[in-house]
Amino acid sequence: MLQRSGLALIDDLIMAAGSASGASPRAVIRLSGPRAASITTSWFSGNNPPRPGHWAVGFLHFPSFSEPIPVLAAVWDAGKSYTGQEMAEWHLTGSPAIVDLAIDAVRSQGGRLAEPGEFTRRAFLSGRIDLPRAEALIGLADATSPSDLRQALDQHAGGLSVPLERLREALVDLLADLEAGLDFADEDIEILPLDQLLRRLAELLAHGSLACRKLESRSDSSRRMRVALVGRPNAGKTSLFNSLTRSEGLVSDFPGTTRDWLVAPLALPGGVVVDLVDTAGLGQTSDLLADEVRKQTLALLFQVDLLVICQQADQPRFSLEKGLEGVPRLEVITKADLITSSKEQFPSCSARTGEGMEKLLALMALKVVEVSGRRGSLHMVRSKALLETVVARLRAAHSAALNEDGQEIVALELRHALDAMGEIAGTLTSDDLLGKIFSRFCIGK
Repeated sequence: MLQRSGLALIDDLIMAAGSASGASPRAVIRLSGPRAASITTSWFSGNNPPRPGHWAVGFLHFPSFSEPIPVLAAVWDAGKSYTGQEMAEWHLTGSPAIVDLAIDAVRSQGGRLAEPGEFTRRAFLSGRIDLPRAEALIGLADATSPSDLRQALDQHAGGLSVPLERLREALVDLLADLEAGLDFADEDIEILPLDQLLRRLAELLAHGSLACRKLESRSDSSRRMRVALVGRPNAGKTSLFNSLTRSEGLVSDFPGTTRDWLVAPLALPGGVVVDLVDTAGLGQTSDLLADEVRKQTLALLFQVDLLVICQQADQPRFSLEKGLEGVPRLEVITKADLITSSKEQFPSCSARTGEGMEKLLALMALKVVEVSGRRGSLHMVRSKALLETVVARLRAAHSAALNEDGQEIVALELRHALDAMGEIAGTLTSDDLLGKIFSRFCIGK
């Protein structure tokens, strides 16, 4: 049974259908675990049976079905596959009936359907990949923009793993030397002189701080989120902007007063700070200048994280321009002090009287948290927090050495730093955390 960091790998046979539901040109069945390869070869017929790492064209003969099923099949030996276990992959005709036959056949041999992310979880537990690369695969699957894709590809290529592994190795080496010195303390043998200890701690601290800064600069989650007020001209956007940010932009009843956009920081409940953007009104116009402003506003809106759609109760519902449908949004009725009926389905507020403003801020905060969870990389957020812990512990160790508090204190701080490093790489992590991470994969990954 394969293990990693004391976490046992359940060594049973799992399978997954890696194709869309319904009829399709091809269906992919993936198996991992004991007898995955031997089951495949025993059911296979053709001129050249599957060899490890090679594809073969032929037929599969399922025990419960008399007709041969055309297949393109491959097998992998344990230790040489993605999961580190014996693996097989079948490419079949994409008929739901054939897929069901294949699943039932594997079940008859003791196999079961894989849970989301179980293939990658097994790859991690067998040591085939580390946790940053496992989470990079999530990033590749979830990427919705070129920047997301570049970040995930960089992480998958080892952009995070390599420097962190070097830092961890240097930390282990220093801790080993320190503990060796502590073992010989009674014999008055100095394994690690103070000047060398301070130098090595300073180097570790410098490398840790640099890694933390690089991670922050690469992480899109470190960018302050942008929330834009959008709507028709004279929908109350600028009044709302001024009230929320305590600014004093020009406000009038003449449509189109805001020709450019304004940006100001806004602190939401819970301590989240966003950039609030007041945009020019969107609507039909024959004004060439207004038309150019409209084009610029639309270009800006494609870059924001949340749209707050401002509408007046007595106006037709505002419709977003084509292409903006996928941007997260929050709809609000402005100028609530002018509303005579309370039948609106959206929250209302008044910048003039303050009515509904606290509720609006709370709703914005909830929406921002929701959006930031989708936008941010789980690994980037978690790794940045853990790296900050590593740096803090290294700084404490350096301070303890400088004050000559005793090498036992220095060693203790280094052990705490090493624990945090282990959580980043996945060498020290809990089953609960792993479950949350790998459950984000689809079945068959």
